[in-house]
Amino acid sequence: MSEQITDYLRRIEAARRLGNDTEHTHRPALQSLLESLSDLIAVTNEPKRIACGAPDLVVTRRQDGLILGYAEAKDVGVSLDEAAKSEQMRKRYLPALPNFILTDYLEFRWFVNGALRNKFRPPCAKSDCYPGGGFVVPQGVLPNGYFVFGFQCS
Repeated sequence: MSEQITDYLRRIEAARRLGNDTEHTHRPALQSLLESLSDLIAVTNEPKRIACGAPDLVVTRRQDGLILGYAEAKDVGVSLDEAAKSEQMRKRYLPALPNFILTDYLEFRWFVNGALRNKFRPPCAKSDCYPGGGFVVPQGVLPNGYFVFGFQCS
């Protein structure tokens, strides 16, 4: 998995270096990263609107289209503390989406039934690639046979 994360971070860094990236610029890299975690899932960028709104990504099981979770991406550097307090999150997404990730592409927060279950950042080769310095994925966050939303895939 480390090569997938390295590739993901390189793609984010390359787009950031150009200086004209937006929140939407990095979604293909995030989609690729999530899909690389298991052959059993598919990730759709900009899925159809649902009752609670329009989350940026939906993760489904390939074999039958079962929805496994949703993700909402904010621009790199946006405060996820503030984003989690927004009306969009508090009143729409968190109450309605039982398996949900909020990210700024460099930090990931996993919510289950509206409660924060875990948060992490991918490992970083350079100490300056994250505002405030880098840190590694905690042990056990992504055990074998699971993907980022915690569903058993094997």
